[in-house]
Amino acid sequence: MHGLWNYLTGAMRAEELNASWLRLAHQVGGGSEAVSEQWYVKLSAAYIAPDRRYHTLEHIRQVLSICRNLTSKSDERWALELTAWFHDYIYDPKRRDNEERSAEAATAAIDQIGGSGRLGAQVAEMIALTKTHESNGNPLGDMFLDADLTILAAPPEQYDAYAQGIREEYAWVTDRDFRNGRSAVLEGLLKRPKLFHTAMCSALEETARTNLKNELEKLKALSA
Repeated sequence: MHGLWNYLTGAMRAEELNASWLRLAHQVGGGSEAVSEQWYVKLSAAYIAPDRRYHTLEHIRQVLSICRNLTSKSDERWALELTAWFHDYIYDPKRRDNEERSAEAATAAIDQIGGSGRLGAQVAEMIALTKTHESNGNPLGDMFLDADLTILAAPPEQYDAYAQGIREEYAWVTDRDFRNGRSAVLEGLLKRPKLFHTAMCSALEETARTNLKNELEKLKALSA
């Protein structure tokens, strides 16, 4: 199943990110390239901030790659890719309004690059879903949730790096509190009837659950 994960996450190379964003901005609104470039600078600066360990440009690259593999419809892809770019634009583990602030930035950016209010609303709705990662029944939203959670089915080495990155982003939390909080998150995910909603990502379900169980067991062992 790791072959599928590699396929899904490998559609875009890191060096393509800038050109991909500028092309997306042009397709969406056809506005000023200078404005689009300014937003790329803001986005990339956010994702390379020194306190980012998992929610980085590499995460954005992977999510963009998966989105490209989940639909061939231009309007859906534009909405998904914009959501990918902005869903973690604001990320402060000490705050609880990251999604709301990221959605506000997304709607402002989409307006400035010439996109429609309808598109901005679509993107804001999908960003809001990432607060709980629970489906609202919208197929497009399900695609994005699957893309964002595909990391759960990564090969062991990449999954361990993801888990370590999350720990480092919560470096200010004590080991005990982190273990308790992270364990609750993992247990909540495992209790869900399904982690993925699209036909393509559903094939990753078993691998993802194995990774979650393994991480949970490691955390419990540290607590013993």
